Amino acid sequence: MRKRLVIRLAFGLALVIFVSKSLVTVLNEYVDSTHPTQETITVASIGTYYQPFRVDYLAGRSTLLKKSVRVPVLPDVAAKATIGTPTPIVVGAGFFRKPWIEPGDKYAENSDRNFRTGYVAIFLILFLGCSIACLKFASVLGKMKALMAYCSAVVLGIVMFYLF
Repeated sequence: MRKRLVIRLAFGLALVIFVSKSLVTVLNEYVDSTHPTQETITVASIGTYYQPFRVDYLAGRSTLLKKSVRVPVLPDVAAKATIGTPTPIVVGAGFFRKPWIEPGDKYAENSDRNFRTGYVAIFLILFLGCSIACLKFASVLGKMKALMAYCSAVVLGIVMFYLF
């Protein structure tokens, strides 16, 4: 019985870490009140990484950020792209002052205020649901220890946002 509670607690805390990082990432991009800047990068490489799902990207150098950037794109866009092709991107300052990058066509689709509001609302509801579940699982530790474990998980999610 005790082993099952520990596993549920560990799963709940891991879920809160993941969801809090995701929420901060969504808030950073979709609640950004600054005006994003459009620029064009020249594709230097095409690749794939897993975070936690497969993400295809185009890599190039951003003159605004003065560094190499990876722009996540759909698999068919990555398949059609060739090295040396100019690609429009949008660069924003971010709500939490961490720059975000998005392909120009994707930004044009998602820049609608209704879409942004709904997207943020979905992540807030997901975060609240995971928080309630985690606190319920952690209640076996006692109220103070449960709250400390939960707050530590949220802080760890925010630290991961800034590191990765």
